[in-house]
Amino acid sequence: AVLRMQQRRAREGETRVALSEAIARILSVAVIHEFLSLDESQSINIRDVCQRIVSQTRQVMAPGKLVEFSIEGPAIYLPSQQATATALVINELVQNALEHGYETRQHGQIKVVLTDGGGSVKLEVCDDGEPLQDGFDLSNTNSLGLQIVRSLVQADLRGAIRLENDAERGVVATVIYPKTVITAGAAVAQTVR
Repeated sequence: AVLRMQQRRAREGETRVALSEAIARILSVAVIHEFLSLDESQSINIRDVCQRIVSQTRQVMAPGKLVEFSIEGPAIYLPSQQATATALVINELVQNALEHGYETRQHGQIKVVLTDGGGSVKLEVCDDGEPLQDGFDLSNTNSLGLQIVRSLVQADLRGAIRLENDAERGVVATVIYPKTVITAGAAVAQTVR
Protein backbone atom coordinates (compact mmCIF):
# COMPACT_ATOMS: atom_id res chain seq x y z
CA ALA A 1 0.00 0.00 0.00
CA VAL A 2 2.87 2.37 0.82
CA LEU A 3 4.53 1.65 -2.53
CA ARG A 4 1.23 2.27 -4.34
CA MET A 5 0.90 5.65 -2.60
CA GLN A 6 4.47 6.52 -3.62
CA GLN A 7 3.72 5.40 -7.16
CA ARG A 8 0.69 7.69 -7.40
CA ARG A 9 2.73 10.63 -6.08
CA ALA A 10 5.75 10.03 -8.30
CA ARG A 11 6.27 12.67 -10.95
CA GLU A 12 8.74 10.79 -13.14
CA GLY A 13 7.42 8.06 -15.44
CA GLU A 14 10.52 5.95 -14.83
CA THR A 15 9.95 6.11 -11.06
CA ARG A 16 6.32 5.03 -11.45
CA VAL A 17 7.41 2.05 -13.59
CA ALA A 18 10.10 1.03 -11.07
CA LEU A 19 7.60 1.19 -8.20
CA SER A 20 5.06 -0.80 -10.23
CA GLU A 21 7.66 -3.51 -10.87
CA ALA A 22 8.57 -3.60 -7.16
CA ILE A 23 4.89 -3.98 -6.23
CA ALA A 24 4.51 -6.90 -8.67
CA ARG A 25 7.58 -8.64 -7.19
CA ILE A 26 6.29 -8.25 -3.65
CA LEU A 27 2.85 -9.54 -4.63
CA SER A 28 4.32 -12.64 -6.29
CA VAL A 29 6.14 -13.53 -3.06
CA ALA A 30 3.00 -12.71 -1.05
CA VAL A 31 1.07 -15.28 -3.11
CA ILE A 32 3.42 -18.01 -1.89
CA HIS A 33 3.12 -16.89 1.71
CA GLU A 34 -0.66 -16.88 1.43
CA PHE A 35 -0.65 -20.45 0.11
CA LEU A 36 1.68 -21.51 2.94
CA SER A 37 -0.60 -19.98 5.56
CA LEU A 38 -3.55 -21.98 4.19
CA ASP A 39 -1.74 -25.30 3.73
CA GLU A 40 0.54 -26.79 6.34
CA SER A 41 1.97 -29.38 3.93
CA GLN A 42 4.63 -26.96 2.64
CA SER A 43 3.85 -28.14 -0.90
CA ILE A 44 2.49 -25.51 -3.29
CA ASN A 45 0.59 -25.94 -6.57
CA ILE A 46 2.43 -23.83 -9.13
CA ARG A 47 -0.59 -23.75 -11.46
CA ASP A 48 -2.60 -22.02 -8.70
CA VAL A 49 0.30 -19.61 -8.19
CA CYS A 50 0.27 -18.80 -11.93
CA GLN A 51 -3.43 -18.06 -11.80
CA ARG A 52 -2.95 -15.64 -8.89
CA ILE A 53 -0.04 -13.86 -10.58
CA VAL A 54 -2.01 -13.51 -13.81
CA SER A 55 -5.01 -12.18 -11.87
CA GLN A 56 -2.83 -9.58 -10.13
CA THR A 57 -1.23 -8.61 -13.43
CA ARG A 58 -4.67 -8.00 -14.98
CA GLN A 59 -5.54 -5.66 -12.12
CA VAL A 60 -2.47 -3.46 -12.58
CA MET A 61 -2.31 -3.55 -16.38
CA ALA A 62 -2.29 -0.15 -18.07
CA PRO A 63 -5.75 1.11 -19.07
CA GLY A 64 -6.54 0.39 -22.70
CA LYS A 65 -4.34 -2.71 -22.91
CA LEU A 66 -6.38 -5.71 -24.02
CA VAL A 67 -3.95 -8.53 -23.39
CA GLU A 68 -5.52 -11.93 -22.71
CA PHE A 69 -3.85 -14.47 -20.45
CA SER A 70 -4.10 -18.24 -20.45
CA ILE A 71 -2.51 -20.99 -18.40
CA GLU A 72 -2.02 -24.53 -19.70
CA GLY A 73 -0.69 -27.63 -18.03
CA PRO A 74 -1.19 -29.78 -14.95
CA ALA A 75 -0.98 -28.97 -11.27
CA ILE A 76 2.67 -29.21 -10.24
CA TYR A 77 3.46 -29.31 -6.53
CA LEU A 78 6.77 -27.90 -5.30
CA PRO A 79 8.23 -27.21 -1.85
CA SER A 80 7.92 -23.61 -0.65
CA GLN A 81 11.49 -22.46 -1.42
CA GLN A 82 11.36 -23.71 -5.00
CA ALA A 83 7.79 -22.42 -5.40
CA THR A 84 8.89 -18.94 -4.27
CA ALA A 85 11.68 -18.78 -6.86
CA THR A 86 9.29 -20.13 -9.51
CA ALA A 87 6.65 -17.49 -8.64
CA LEU A 88 9.23 -14.71 -9.02
CA VAL A 89 10.37 -16.14 -12.37
CA ILE A 90 6.78 -16.35 -13.65
CA ASN A 91 6.03 -12.82 -12.48
CA GLU A 92 9.17 -11.37 -14.11
CA LEU A 93 8.59 -13.18 -17.41
CA VAL A 94 4.94 -12.10 -17.59
CA GLN A 95 5.88 -8.50 -16.71
CA ASN A 96 8.68 -8.57 -19.29
CA ALA A 97 6.29 -9.83 -21.98
CA LEU A 98 3.81 -7.04 -21.16
CA GLU A 99 6.44 -4.31 -21.01
CA HIS A 100 8.41 -5.20 -24.13
CA GLY A 101 5.99 -7.23 -26.24
CA TYR A 102 3.11 -4.77 -26.00
CA GLU A 103 4.88 -1.46 -25.58
CA THR A 104 3.45 -0.21 -28.89
CA ARG A 105 0.55 -2.66 -29.22
CA GLN A 106 -2.73 -2.55 -27.33
CA HIS A 107 -3.86 -6.17 -27.60
CA GLY A 108 -2.51 -9.69 -27.73
CA GLN A 109 -2.12 -12.89 -25.76
CA ILE A 110 0.31 -14.15 -23.14
CA LYS A 111 0.26 -17.87 -22.44
CA VAL A 112 1.92 -19.68 -19.52
CA VAL A 113 2.53 -23.37 -20.22
CA LEU A 114 3.52 -25.76 -17.43
CA THR A 115 4.95 -29.23 -18.12
CA ASP A 116 5.67 -31.82 -15.45
CA GLY A 117 8.59 -33.89 -16.70
CA GLY A 118 8.58 -36.22 -13.69
CA GLY A 119 11.96 -35.19 -12.30
CA SER A 120 11.87 -31.74 -13.90
CA VAL A 121 9.62 -28.76 -14.46
CA LYS A 122 9.32 -26.93 -17.77
CA LEU A 123 7.81 -23.47 -17.71
CA GLU A 124 7.11 -21.46 -20.87
CA VAL A 125 5.81 -17.92 -21.18
CA CYS A 126 4.76 -17.17 -24.77
CA ASP A 127 3.54 -13.87 -26.15
CA ASP A 128 2.42 -12.72 -29.60
CA GLY A 129 3.79 -9.22 -29.10
CA GLU A 130 6.80 -7.59 -30.71
CA PRO A 131 9.57 -10.10 -31.52
CA LEU A 132 13.00 -10.04 -29.91
CA GLN A 133 15.52 -7.86 -31.69
CA ASP A 134 18.02 -9.56 -33.98
CA GLY A 135 21.07 -10.59 -32.01
CA PHE A 136 19.24 -10.58 -28.67
CA ASP A 137 21.51 -12.11 -26.01
CA LEU A 138 19.98 -13.04 -22.66
CA SER A 139 23.40 -13.16 -21.01
CA ASN A 140 24.06 -9.55 -22.04
CA THR A 141 20.75 -7.78 -21.37
CA ASN A 142 20.22 -4.53 -19.46
CA SER A 143 16.73 -5.61 -18.34
CA LEU A 144 16.66 -5.87 -14.54
CA GLY A 145 13.73 -8.28 -14.72
CA LEU A 146 15.56 -10.67 -17.06
CA GLN A 147 18.72 -10.41 -14.95
CA ILE A 148 16.64 -11.39 -11.90
CA VAL A 149 15.13 -14.32 -13.83
CA ARG A 150 18.52 -15.56 -15.01
CA SER A 151 19.92 -15.38 -11.50
CA LEU A 152 16.93 -17.19 -9.96
CA VAL A 153 16.91 -19.91 -12.61
CA GLN A 154 20.63 -20.60 -12.49
CA ALA A 155 21.41 -20.11 -8.79
CA ASP A 156 18.18 -20.98 -6.96
CA LEU A 157 16.45 -23.43 -9.31
CA ARG A 158 19.67 -24.85 -10.80
CA GLY A 159 18.12 -24.82 -14.23
CA ALA A 160 18.44 -23.27 -17.66
CA ILE A 161 16.61 -20.50 -19.47
CA ARG A 162 16.36 -19.43 -23.08
CA LEU A 163 14.42 -16.65 -24.78
CA GLU A 164 13.76 -16.88 -28.51
CA ASN A 165 11.45 -15.95 -31.36
CA ASP A 166 9.24 -18.81 -32.52
CA ALA A 167 7.48 -18.59 -35.89
CA GLU A 168 4.24 -20.04 -34.52
CA ARG A 169 4.15 -19.04 -30.85
CA GLY A 170 5.84 -15.62 -30.88
CA VAL A 171 8.43 -14.82 -28.22
CA VAL A 172 8.95 -17.85 -26.00
CA ALA A 173 10.78 -17.85 -22.67
CA THR A 174 11.57 -21.42 -21.64
CA VAL A 175 12.77 -22.38 -18.16
CA ILE A 176 13.68 -25.98 -17.30
CA TYR A 177 14.85 -27.06 -13.86
CA PRO A 178 15.02 -30.20 -11.70
CA LYS A 179 12.04 -30.73 -9.46
CA THR A 180 12.75 -30.76 -5.77
CA VAL A 181 10.88 -33.50 -3.98
CA ILE A 182 10.14 -33.63 -0.28
CA THR A 183 11.21 -36.84 1.44
CA ALA A 184 10.87 -37.34 5.19
CA GLY A 185 11.10 -33.62 5.95
CA ALA A 186 14.08 -32.92 3.69
CA ALA A 187 14.02 -31.37 0.22
CA VAL A 188 16.12 -33.23 -2.34
CA ALA A 189 16.80 -32.00 -5.87
CA GLN A 190 16.40 -34.61 -8.58
CA THR A 191 18.75 -34.44 -11.52
CA VAL A 192 17.41 -33.92 -15.03
CA ARG A 193 18.32 -36.76 -17.37
